[in-house]
Amino acid sequence: MKTIISTIILSFILVGANAQKMTSRQAQEQKQELSNYIVLTQSVEQLEPILMAATQLMKEDEKAFGDFQIVLYGKEVATLTDENIAEKYAKMFDEMEIRLMVCELSLKKYSNNSGKLSNYIKTVDNAFSYNLMLQKKGFLSLTL
Repeated sequence: MKTIISTIILSFILVGANAQKMTSRQAQEQKQELSNYIVLTQSVEQLEPILMAATQLMKEDEKAFGDFQIVLYGKEVATLTDENIAEKYAKMFDEMEIRLMVCELSLKKYSNNSGKLSNYIKTVDNAFSYNLMLQKKGFLSLTL
């Protein structure tokens, strides 16, 4: 009788442990299913083609499409302090829920108006460090 009870208790423990492993494995698989992207570019003119590529990825990935970020670095970051140019892109980024960021190092070096960025544009301290950090988190990276 003790053997039967011990066997039943052991069975419940093993089944519970297995169920817990399955649940954590399923959670990990769900996290890994999302495709996240980061694109580094030096050219404002490349923003539209990048957005077109992002649109295509959204269609292909569907529910697996995660985060898409674009980081602009270099001399052309200064052009985004121009309200007309910034507004041209504001609508596109707002509709697609894609984040545009500029490298703060580049902004300080090449622009006199670093405080005049549109609300949809965020800054990162260093484009390359930020890119490496996101790659560690599983982002797919492209540098143009």
